[in-house]
Amino acid sequence: LERESGIHGPNGQLQDYSAATGLLWIRRYLEFHLDMYTAILASSDPTAAAIDAYKTQIEPFHGWALRKLFTVRLSTMMPSREDLLAMLGNFQTQEFGQKEEQMVLNDLSQLVSIWQPIIIQWRTTYEELGLEDIRRA
Repeated sequence: LERESGIHGPNGQLQDYSAATGLLWIRRYLEFHLDMYTAILASSDPTAAAIDAYKTQIEPFHGWALRKLFTVRLSTMMPSREDLLAMLGNFQTQEFGQKEEQMVLNDLSQLVSIWQPIIIQWRTTYEELGLEDIRRA
């Protein structure tokens, strides 16, 4: 509906505060989490996984100030792998062992396998509709 109404500009330039823009940023952050969780499943350190996912999925669309802010926050605020997995599984750290870790990793693996085709289709649809705005925020 938005596209047909003519509120968006040419070459995928979306009107700020539109539903299409909101959905675009939701997808980008889901792609960030997908990349981060995929790296964590491959035994990556959460800080490195978050920074790499940010650089790939979000940083290209952020201006200088947001890039600096996000990089510093991700570098200093990410928990250890064990603490992150415990939080994702809703476990207290002292209750978190190998069995619980494997349960969380299995759940995370299922989440990644569910999200991946959805996000790929979402991106494809946006590209086909000319709604993939690549300007910086």
